[in-house]
Amino acid sequence: MALVQMVLFVAAAAVLMGLPVPVNAPVLVLGVLAGVAVFVALAAVSAAFTRTTELAQITTLPVLLVCFIGAGIAVPLDSLPSGVAEFLRWMPLTPATELMRLGWTGPSFGGALRSALAPAGLLAAWTVVAWLGVRRWFRWEPRR
Repeated sequence: MALVQMVLFVAAAAVLMGLPVPVNAPVLVLGVLAGVAVFVALAAVSAAFTRTTELAQITTLPVLLVCFIGAGIAVPLDSLPSGVAEFLRWMPLTPATELMRLGWTGPSFGGALRSALAPAGLLAAWTVVAWLGVRRWFRWEPRR
């Protein structure tokens, strides 16, 4: 579903906003798929600690807000103090966003691949940690 949404978004952005097509589609797709993988795992981890559906918003909101700020979506990281910006660069949405930016407007194929190594590695680490959390805390049995 995420890939279908991305294809529709790219097409709409090119037609309606006049944006160029992505420079490096494989890096863009990697950012989308890896971002989906890590956030599905983080959602499952948060579900392990959420007692009711009403509490789901409360348990996930802090993580999502920090991720949105850390990825530079809500506030540009350059406008934050350097220590805060450096901390936020390590959040799970930041490398996914960086990969998508590299795929859309980054350098040519070879340059984008070299630039994508660090965010891809950080995203892989977040994915492993999140899935280890799922294996540790998530249970399928009904809650009582």
